[in-house]
Amino acid sequence: GQYGYHESNIPFEIFQNADDAVQELETFYSSIELERQYFVLEYSYNKLIFMHWGRPINKFCSPDDQDQKLRERGFDQDLVKMLSFNISDKGEDQTGKFGLGFKTVHLVTANPHVLSGDLSFTVCGGILPLPITDLDIQEDLREQLDHKRLSSTLTDGTIISLPLQADSQDGEIIREFEKQANLLLVFSKAIRQCKLITHSYTRDLNWFLKPKTVFDIPGIEVDKIYLLNVSSEWKDHMLLNFRLDSGCIALVLTPDLGTNYSPLQELPTFWVTAPIQEGT
Repeated sequence: GQYGYHESNIPFEIFQNADDAVQELETFYSSIELERQYFVLEYSYNKLIFMHWGRPINKFCSPDDQDQKLRERGFDQDLVKMLSFNISDKGEDQTGKFGLGFKTVHLVTANPHVLSGDLSFTVCGGILPLPITDLDIQEDLREQLDHKRLSSTLTDGTIISLPLQADSQDGEIIREFEKQANLLLVFSKAIRQCKLITHSYTRDLNWFLKPKTVFDIPGIEVDKIYLLNVSSEWKDHMLLNFRLDSGCIALVLTPDLGTNYSPLQELPTFWVTAPIQEGT
């Protein structure tokens, strides 16, 4: 609460962690497969689930070169940093440095379940990791990962399952993320695809899967994005994005250039991968 966190921050925090995890795979591989640049959010009345296929928690060895150990990057200390307060060693190219990201899940759940690569655990008392001994829970987590992945060759995904408390089941927890998910893909460092699954719809979002540059100028991108309007309907818009060394500038191209309305005007103006609270 002192840091201004609310339950609606949870999807953004998990997305940022996933985006960093996918980017970190560049230390292991020369390039990142498109199937890994993928994030899933699934929401029901009693559970919130996130999935990604970035670097698994505590994975510090390259799968192709076991002599390549990256302890100096702190990769073997992920779990400690996830569960301890105010510990973070994120660099300038990573989002979030207060060490609070994963801990926001405790705003809505007492017992998160996590499966990441070969590691599985739940959290007791907000800080103590305990192995998931219930084989049915483990199997359910693996089946959900297998069902949602884009490639049969990916076997090291991460799933975070949050059984929701009764007062966190009204949909408010994902409402802001729904509105801004496609823009997150524009501003993210590595993730370019997102699947949203709720009790009322399933939506696939993406950005820049097939490069579309303006006049073949690198860094000037144009593609279609989908945003929820005030009537909770998905509407498509053309977005022009200037990808600069210092960041991105995104503009919606409206059919009527004379209109004063922009579908972005209800959204935050400044983003650091995820939106911040500062306005114009």
